[in-house]
Amino acid sequence: MTSPDGRMEVVKSYYIEIRMGSPVFGGFSIRGTDMDTSGRFGEAMAFSCDSRYLAMEELISVDPGPHAQAVIFDLEQKRKLVVYDQNPGFVRGFRWLPDGTLTFRTWSLSDGEIDRT
Repeated sequence: MTSPDGRMEVVKSYYIEIRMGSPVFGGFSIRGTDMDTSGRFGEAMAFSCDSRYLAMEELISVDPGPHAQAVIFDLEQKRKLVVYDQNPGFVRGFRWLPDGTLTFRTWSLSDGEIDRT
């Protein structure tokens, strides 16, 4: 995935299922920046319209069930911000609105799917 301004590119690596039939998680790097991207991340991702931010799902643990959180990489300040912590469950479908608001969907066995802002 390439940033809207074309200066950065997300390169995923070593993506595997955490459990049979589960979403896949792995590592990634961002060409065009020296941002630290260590951790295990899901496939859903979205750059903000101005290319400053990258939203992703980060896997925290799998015991006793999956626990993921929504994070934003501030590529200008070179820091990672946790914007939503879903325990248990997954985070899905990131989208940035023109006004800079991030929307995404969460899923858990107990609550099902919920759209969040």
